[in-house]
Amino acid sequence: MDDLKDMDKAISRIEVALKKGEKRNPRQVDPETCTGCNMCLQTGCPAISLTPEGKARIDAVVCNGCPICQQVCKAGAIHEAT
Repeated sequence: MDDLKDMDKAISRIEVALKKGEKRNPRQVDPETCTGCNMCLQTGCPAISLTPEGKARIDAVVCNGCPICQQVCKAGAIHEAT
């Protein structure tokens, strides 16, 4: 249940940032670190999908750079793209 509360808080912060028009770099997944827990998928982000191996993948074209997926990733596998 705490995961959902944390996700709600993160979403609220991101909504405020996006309304301000802040530009962010897209996120990317380190497949070596990703555990396939699917927490990032639960955010409902259209940029996130799964690879055939069950790991998260982020489409950089669709990603608006909000860090919600990064914040909910317990494995620390999601980072800002460089």
